[in-house]
Amino acid sequence: MIMLYTYFDGTCFVAVILGLNLLQIISLIVIGIVVLAGFGLAAVNAFRLFMPILRRLMRRLGKFIGLSVPGIEPQTVFVSFDDLIKETGFAYDKERDFFYSSLYPWQRRFGYTRLYDVVAPTLSMIIDSEPIRFEYQGHKWMIELWKGQYGMTTGCEIGIYSTKKPIIFLSTLSQEERDQELDDEERINRLLEMATPDIKEDEVEKGKRRKISDFIDLDELLDYNTTFYYSADNDELLNMSFVARKNGEIILAHRDRHWWLTGFKLGEFSDPSDITMSISITLKDNEMLDAFLEGMYKLGYKPGDVNVHNTTVQFLFDKPRSKQPATRTRITDKIAQSRNKAFCDLYQELTRGATDMNEKFKLLYEKNPALYKQALKLGKSKTLFTGLED
Repeated sequence: MIMLYTYFDGTCFVAVILGLNLLQIISLIVIGIVVLAGFGLAAVNAFRLFMPILRRLMRRLGKFIGLSVPGIEPQTVFVSFDDLIKETGFAYDKERDFFYSSLYPWQRRFGYTRLYDVVAPTLSMIIDSEPIRFEYQGHKWMIELWKGQYGMTTGCEIGIYSTKKPIIFLSTLSQEERDQELDDEERINRLLEMATPDIKEDEVEKGKRRKISDFIDLDELLDYNTTFYYSADNDELLNMSFVARKNGEIILAHRDRHWWLTGFKLGEFSDPSDITMSISITLKDNEMLDAFLEGMYKLGYKPGDVNVHNTTVQFLFDKPRSKQPATRTRITDKIAQSRNKAFCDLYQELTRGATDMNEKFKLLYEKNPALYKQALKLGKSKTLFTGLED
């Protein structure tokens, strides 16, 4: 016989079952399982019934607010420009209509190696580069200048790098990011494959895994500049500015205390020779000033090319004095620039009449998804640093 005694004290309900034999206990367990299974199936069926309706509502909501909602395919919802730009490492100046690098972009982790300049032309980045190398306080330093066409953007850069590990900046990264090597062998080998011709199969020994770096002279490819540099740390930021002119007319101007001062104008097409940069950099002290000037003079700059006031240097970057990467040739430049110009012309055509950047990106998204994706590769793309497609 089953006897149930119940007690209710206002907050809980207790049921005590007495006098059960083994068969009765098993029966109760089976009944409980069947009941729970029934409720579970009913819940699943109800969920399946309402899921299509829920998805349609979420899609409509996503389109209304202009955001991507979890569970919605990326192709069906346009993500607003403000949300898109956060992922690129850049910010946008609405007043002056250009993009510039933030202080903590993802690019800061990857530092600098000459290999980046070598690979850049293969990714339609036809840019003049001017690495100014010097030694300061026991470390190798480099301040590099760039100008030219970065795919669909005309841009300029000033970057500060050294062999001193950036303790302050690296401490802001997650443990996973800190543990990952900045110049890991696999990533470098991927970039080498992009910068050099394919290796024939008969040149690879059977049964032995070979790397492309086994077949090329790295020193020669990188112009004997194989040093890996870290991006400058927070206590090494410098006050910098540049004014970029295209055929004499100002198209970009920016100033900040930074490690990577940049400016990129989307849809603007230029040859590197069209662009000049009037540059101002304030060095940390006289020791750094003297070392930097020595680096400039080694490249071919003359004392008359540089104005010096206290620890600030001002000079014009027009025609690079340094040797350009072997991947920059007249033929490859022409091929890449033809593609870049076609993209810029199409961008101007598709966005004609748009009043702001959000509207321009939405038009690209709706009219030409491929160009929309290309437009998001502002400045130097992730492929340049990782060897992987964006």
